[in-house]
Amino acid sequence: MPRPRQYASDAEKQKAYRERNDLVNLCVQLPASLVNEFEAWLKFKDKTKAEVIEKLLRSQLLRKR
Repeated sequence: MPRPRQYASDAEKQKAYRERNDLVNLCVQLPASLVNEFEAWLKFKDKTKAEVIEKLLRSQLLRKR
């Protein structure tokens, strides 16, 4: 007998995940050429976009001066 669904839809499941992990979506517009270079670099380094952007924000923009 299958387990009953905890969430009515995938959207509710994603919303609960974001709330549990205190995550917020951030949308930006970038030139296509830059995005292509960035994605190639991510593939080479085997990193996720979230990891790289979080590190850049913390180390470059939010660091104590």
